[in-house]
Amino acid sequence: MPELVPQKGPNLIAVTPRLAVKVSRKGDLASSASAAKQTDFWEFPAWAVLAGSGFLVLETNAETNNGINAEPNAIMAIPQGTGCSLTGAGFQFDAEIVATPASAAVQNAVTIKLSSPAQGPALDALIGSQRKVHHIEICENRDVESSDRDHGLREYSFMPCALPELAWDDLDTKTKFLGREFEAPILITGMTGGVERGSHINHNLARAAAAAGIPMGVGSQRIALDDERFAGIFNVKKEVPGVFLIGNIGAAQLVGSRSREKAREICLRAIDMISADAMAIHVNVLQEMIQTEGDRDFRGVLDCIAFIARDFPVPLMIKEVGAGMDPRTATRLASRLGTALHAIDVGGRGGTSWGWIEGLRAADPMTFELAKGFRDWGLTTGMALNLARQAIPMETQCQLVATGGIRNGVDVAKVVALGATMAGVGLPLFRAALKDTNEVDAALGNFIKGLKTVMMCTGARQLSDLPGAVIKTGPSHNPTRGTLS
Repeated sequence: MPELVPQKGPNLIAVTPRLAVKVSRKGDLASSASAAKQTDFWEFPAWAVLAGSGFLVLETNAETNNGINAEPNAIMAIPQGTGCSLTGAGFQFDAEIVATPASAAVQNAVTIKLSSPAQGPALDALIGSQRKVHHIEICENRDVESSDRDHGLREYSFMPCALPELAWDDLDTKTKFLGREFEAPILITGMTGGVERGSHINHNLARAAAAAGIPMGVGSQRIALDDERFAGIFNVKKEVPGVFLIGNIGAAQLVGSRSREKAREICLRAIDMISADAMAIHVNVLQEMIQTEGDRDFRGVLDCIAFIARDFPVPLMIKEVGAGMDPRTATRLASRLGTALHAIDVGGRGGTSWGWIEGLRAADPMTFELAKGFRDWGLTTGMALNLARQAIPMETQCQLVATGGIRNGVDVAKVVALGATMAGVGLPLFRAALKDTNEVDAALGNFIKGLKTVMMCTGARQLSDLPGAVIKTGPSHNPTRGTLS
């Protein structure tokens, strides 16, 4: 679609997928029969294709969307400044039409401006919810992983023990993370939220996490912070009060025009919203760069996070989301935050590629090509984990989570052997949660069974025994026992 520019309101971005809305006349627009012939419309369906700065550009069908008078091209006669109501996905906005097909850059495009700037955040939240809908659909139906599936763990194996002096019940998979003890070293990573299907997914995950005795993260709470009507979708503790829940907000949403005090307030609101037991701040520069409506300003992020971390009420985790936490950033975080930083999720490549997902959802073929070039961008999970373990001083007591391509219990055992306290699992559990809780229970059960099988087959009674059993074969397949780097 060619670029549409309203008379006012810069910085419009594509709405993908298009948001179905209805435009209705607001109030009496005509006092005479001749004027009524020009303005006598009640409503017409449209699709939001661009949005930003309190404006929406709507695509209509001028041949059929003629209101009650059924005159050809009646929408062309709507005067600029006409008051209207805009409804869609349960939202309603008061607005006025500022450009019609006769004045806009493209035929059949209507530009609408919100009457109240105070409704801007609600509009942003609505557009954000459409993005979440698209993310879910893409993750459900498309190949969203790194093309080579290389998570950096295949070069590691375990030295088997042919005669372990163990019984199945002797195997202890318990681990301590963020001040709590859990039944297994598995974290359900934050994936989605903010739409009806997101609520279904989150509740299925929460029930399974509580039953398995493991922690769970939610997806970004940004849209619920912008509009509280989305808040209930994240609050799974209302139904599953026993689940250990990790809140989530993007680092890019904490800077820009916001003060450090405002950023801290946002994080505290995110905690209160879901009664979070811990808080994750995710960093996703690649995704923001490829996402058409992504944030582009990351100045002051570290200072802001350091300010937020002081006397923070719950444990704080910083998490990458698929490009791998680099050792320089890990060192800077540990140095600035000290013991206020409780965990880092290295979020390596090899699993879900969010930059690639943004390419798949883009309407622009150039954005797709851009994303294609970055599908396999970043440090693998194994590499990022090793580098972070070496970079972070032990005295900080910062724990490590390894997320990215963890697809079975053997992968879980490997990252634990390489220094992670938790293995983060996303896509397999997300797809199970699209069905029901039983599917998530079964998937988690298989992960744990695989982990315990590794323990039995290596003679590892507890998780702390696994590092002594791992070997690095590498490209030359020359085993070196106990070498983790």
